[in-house]
Amino acid sequence: MNYENILCFKGIWRNYQDRVLKNTKKYVADGHIHIVAAPGSGKTTLGIELIARMGEPALVFAPSVTIREQWVARIAEGFLCDGLKPEDYISQDFKEPRCITVVTYQALHSAMKRYKGKQMSDEESDDFVAVEEVDYSDFDVVSEMKAAGVGVLCLDECHHLRSEWWKALEEFKDALGKVKIIALTATPPYDSTPAMWERYMQMCGEVDEEITIPELVKEGSLCPHQDFVYFNYPTEEEKAEIRKFQERSKTMQQKLLTDSELMEAMGISQTAGMTAGKLEQRLQSFLYDDAEMYSVEKEYREQKIDELKAAGFIDKKQVMLTANAAIEKLLMNSKAKSRSIQAIVESESRNMGEKLRMLILTDYIRKEYEQSLGDASADINALGVLPFFEQLRRALASAGKIRLGVLCGTIVIIPAEAKESLLQAVGESGKVNFSPIGQLQESDYVKVTAVGDAHFLTSAVTEVFSQGYMQVLIGTKSLLGEGWDSPCINSLILASFVGSFMLSNQMRGRAIRVWKQNPEKSSNIWHLVCLNENQEQESEDFALLKRRMEHFLGLHYTENVIESGMERLSYIEEPYTPEHITEINNQMLTLAKEREQLKSRWQQAVTKSKEMQIVDETAVSEESISKTVYKKASTKLTACGVGATALFVAAGIATGGLLTAACGLAGVVAAGAALTALPATLKYNSSRKRLRAYGEGIYRALASANLLEERNGRVTDGLSEKGEPTIYLKSGSKKDQELFAGCVTQMFADVENQRYLLVKRGNHKASDGIYCVPDCFASKKELAQGFYDCLKSAMGEYDLVYTRNEAGKKLFLALHKEGGEVFRNRSVKKTSVK
Repeated sequence: MNYENILCFKGIWRNYQDRVLKNTKKYVADGHIHIVAAPGSGKTTLGIELIARMGEPALVFAPSVTIREQWVARIAEGFLCDGLKPEDYISQDFKEPRCITVVTYQALHSAMKRYKGKQMSDEESDDFVAVEEVDYSDFDVVSEMKAAGVGVLCLDECHHLRSEWWKALEEFKDALGKVKIIALTATPPYDSTPAMWERYMQMCGEVDEEITIPELVKEGSLCPHQDFVYFNYPTEEEKAEIRKFQERSKTMQQKLLTDSELMEAMGISQTAGMTAGKLEQRLQSFLYDDAEMYSVEKEYREQKIDELKAAGFIDKKQVMLTANAAIEKLLMNSKAKSRSIQAIVESESRNMGEKLRMLILTDYIRKEYEQSLGDASADINALGVLPFFEQLRRALASAGKIRLGVLCGTIVIIPAEAKESLLQAVGESGKVNFSPIGQLQESDYVKVTAVGDAHFLTSAVTEVFSQGYMQVLIGTKSLLGEGWDSPCINSLILASFVGSFMLSNQMRGRAIRVWKQNPEKSSNIWHLVCLNENQEQESEDFALLKRRMEHFLGLHYTENVIESGMERLSYIEEPYTPEHITEINNQMLTLAKEREQLKSRWQQAVTKSKEMQIVDETAVSEESISKTVYKKASTKLTACGVGATALFVAAGIATGGLLTAACGLAGVVAAGAALTALPATLKYNSSRKRLRAYGEGIYRALASANLLEERNGRVTDGLSEKGEPTIYLKSGSKKDQELFAGCVTQMFADVENQRYLLVKRGNHKASDGIYCVPDCFASKKELAQGFYDCLKSAMGEYDLVYTRNEAGKKLFLALHKEGGEVFRNRSVKKTSVK
């Protein structure tokens, strides 16, 4: 069909949108076009234009009813030609398909199952649950869509899907036959399992284009912003629970370490000093990750698993001697975070005054606290919407310092003085009632209830919030995290402790949109972290923050550079003692005041180059290159201009020792990386040259194995802003750049369970002198040998070792015995895009 007289974009394409559209034919050649676009980039608009250019009836899948309706509104308002009626060309119902039919993934699941009944939008929250009556009992959705000529499936944020929805989508796609796929997302499932990532890529295809946050800030589509972290330690009650676990763990450790049979089976000398962390890692390897490498009877291993499970030290095939799931949950939901929120709100209120528009997003409403509101004698020490509201009201609002509000699907609270403004915002779209709530005075706060359908209430309260009748709005992630928009937000507290990178990125996106009423807007995003009292053991809360930061491109605290990773949050450093944590928190509050400097520094950072490119970089200091040390490298994504789309994988090279790094692929995944020591006589620029030689060898191997889409790539070396060596593939297709980056990552990875290793001939210490053959060369010995042949001139004499035979297993166990410390990241899984 021809959309020429149906759809016509009524705006002006932004530079990054125009870039995508110019390459549409190239991208869709494989039947898929996969766009990763940061929140605020206009990916819905791009999707509609791509549908128009493909010229076939399309089926759009949205993750929620709210987003489904946004698609319909955007098509009607931004594209539909004048004089045409939306209902003639756009549908939200499988049973009445049009040129573009927009439905939810859940509706597809219901249709595939021929379900009849109530369709619930969200069953995992205590917030509002949208309900739609459906009847697909006599409806064959595949046949009907074939009859409607559907030739394009547009998948909006399909990673949101529950497993049963995934299955329905896969079955539907296969049954429909040959269709083109448009995949749009702001948040690929970077932190998912390898299997889930593979499933996602099978559906969506390789990523064709990525529109990043720095690029959007540069173009003025998003505002300058910064991430801040506020730390706390557990409460005294929480500490007592942790100590109980630690005592039990200590007893178990002593039992294990005196078990001579177990120590011998794991290859550990009984005279070796071993911390709980090292013992935990070795047990994880022995019992699960590398079980086939150890020569013990299956029954013996299962006996040890049963013992640890019964004692509560194994959960979901994960050995937990340093902290178990209950302790990590306790830390993540520490009640002490309430005090952190109060400190942040008070500081932001003092700095911003009437201009403050803060959003606090959390997991649950906690309706059981409704009657405690306004009751000074009630204990409201908990995490949740209503506890936060009452805690802040008591601490700040009662003195007239700040105006609060609550916006959830099942409960809305506004200041009494905002009633008239809310009635005006509601207008003719609905009717509301005001009533007392808890023990609060009606002259202070009122509860708002919609009469009948409440669909209008969220937008009305949002409008009142933007007008300043509320300075702090508290809600749940389920209602406000996805599909909801309030560009006025200039401060966000992520008080949600359940969820993934995808969810945190969506919530973060609420705060960084530009606001027409305030072109000078900037935003602060606050992360809450509870630390383990035992400083040797990192809390899962802190680990989660680090994982989030691996994927968030942002401005460095002190340098005018844009990068990802914890390194950019430069004030956060050891020791994490109570005294130093207080100092770090105070630094955060001070830095958060400097909004004018934040804007100017973002401007300087994004104007350094004509194009903003993604740089995947692992770096090590020059000092480490000249010393015999074991040093963990830092990983970051850096935005820079290189004159062409490029992916950098920088590897630090240490002299006389092993460098263990965390190296990511295109900002997608984190993985350990180790680079063999160089002779002490080599100078810094020789390290850089050798790194480039390795890269050229990898590129030759990829070309020789016919794994490249294009042959115009050029391996280029460089230096980071700190003078550290980097390597990247310039030119070539995006897929080639990702493949090259992945090979570098995997070659320098920690020895885990790879099929082939390259082992230096002669003596080597631990895994110094051992490289891993990347996955794409590891399926056959001929490919693995070809990989080494292409690198031999740069590497020297190495043996290709197959780890699945007896000789390979012996090498693996020998590495454990020689260098247990080099496996400190063994429980961290890596995922690569191929």
